[in-house]
Amino acid sequence: MMQLGNSQKYQENDTCVTSQDSDKGHIVVDEVDPEGKYVHLYNKSKTDQQIKNWELYLNLNNKKPIIYTFRNSLNLKAGETVKIWASRCGVNKHTSTDLVWKGQKPWGTGEQLLVSLYSCNGELEARKILEGRIIVNEVDTEGKYVRLTNKSNKNKPLGGWELHLQINNRKPSMFKSFYSFILKAGETVTIWASGCNGNHNPSTDLVWNDQTPCGTGKLLVSLYSCNGEV
Repeated sequence: MMQLGNSQKYQENDTCVTSQDSDKGHIVVDEVDPEGKYVHLYNKSKTDQQIKNWELYLNLNNKKPIIYTFRNSLNLKAGETVKIWASRCGVNKHTSTDLVWKGQKPWGTGEQLLVSLYSCNGELEARKILEGRIIVNEVDTEGKYVRLTNKSNKNKPLGGWELHLQINNRKPSMFKSFYSFILKAGETVTIWASGCNGNHNPSTDLVWNDQTPCGTGKLLVSLYSCNGEV
């Protein structure tokens, strides 16, 4: 999802990632950095949680997991968060809100990332599954086109996906004509409004028939998978 105002630029790190969450206990995997720099945990309960000797498992592309163990006593207070950072990612020492995973490089991106949090008793507390990585790479400031990029390492069928454009909080316009389109790994597709010099070339360009340029204003761009997830 991406928001743009009259004087705002798009942010490339606004990604569309399909995720599945399974929260068993009080601590949830709230966020995972798409570049593999950190994992963000949140205590959703009304009581403080002691997470010493808990373990965080990261499985990238079904490979052997890398494991972070909470060695020191950490009392995650009710309603508060903590980030576990890979080394050399801007955080150099432990604080009450940030922990450094020493010796662990950023795990990067992949086709699938499974994040699991286990208590000191070996019980699964939380799990997050992230699959794929299609990003809204660029939005024309005059509303003539939207560019999507596949940053994963596999081709992505976009059949059943929907692109929604909402300007100035009005009812969104919806592009549903991906059909059997496949966005290849590392490649980009441009969705053009009608009459904007875009030629229908299914490998690189798609034309949004009867859609006029949305112009300028506060624009919200959302990309939904075939499962209806943003």
